[in-house]
Amino acid sequence: MVVPLAARAGVGHRQCFTINRGDEVPPVEACQGLAVPTNFYVNGVFLLNGLYLSIFFLLATFLSGNLYGGILGVLFFFYNHSELTRVMWTPPLRESFAVPFLYLQLMTFIFLIRKRKSGPFWSVLLSIPTVLFMLPWQFSQFVILTQCLALGGLFALNLITVGVFSTLIGGISLGFLSNVLLQFGNAMLLSSYLPSCLVGMWVLLWLQKMGLFGLIHSYPISVALHLVLMVGLAVCFKFLFAHLLGYQDDVSRHQVTCHMGLCVDSAP
Repeated sequence: MVVPLAARAGVGHRQCFTINRGDEVPPVEACQGLAVPTNFYVNGVFLLNGLYLSIFFLLATFLSGNLYGGILGVLFFFYNHSELTRVMWTPPLRESFAVPFLYLQLMTFIFLIRKRKSGPFWSVLLSIPTVLFMLPWQFSQFVILTQCLALGGLFALNLITVGVFSTLIGGISLGFLSNVLLQFGNAMLLSSYLPSCLVGMWVLLWLQKMGLFGLIHSYPISVALHLVLMVGLAVCFKFLFAHLLGYQDDVSRHQVTCHMGLCVDSAP
């Protein structure tokens, strides 16, 4: 789809050559240009990682509140380049396509918290980088899950309002559902801890609006109750979704028998 559109715009091109390899050896065809799949993906991933550095500069500038923070962040990025990315060694990794959108998602997430933005518009705005980050990389769910747990901690400590919390959870939920649809209903993703955590937080938000936590006047007890409910609901919904979808973890499907140092893996 992308190659024909690029060809119409005059950007994508493909030039092929026939290479004669001598007597008794058939000639081969070699092509170059953006319309060649290999070149398309390699150029695309390096373009995204150029965008990654720009977003990283904007994020560092936003977090520090001045231009010097952004410059210092970029300098540290280059100093620790081999620890931050593997794109120069293995360009086609799925994480190379996803990580640039992670920093865009983080910048949107932190902006909404700092500016205390709430409403459907901001939820949709957050969902766009969320789905772009989750779509290429299967391990992105763990990053988003960590983000949700941190958000739940802020809500339990009463550091963000109900409106901001619902906006952020709504944006992440919308991005997650869009990602599931674009992946044609990924059962492994649906039975992971991320959707169960999101549903648990919606239940927690409903309990907050119903005034359950207003009955508790002790701040430490209220915080502890928030955290216990958040973790407990996530675990319960995780097993419920896994049971409804009929999905088992890889570890649960394998039975390992060991005798005198020899282990045999027998999968049903």
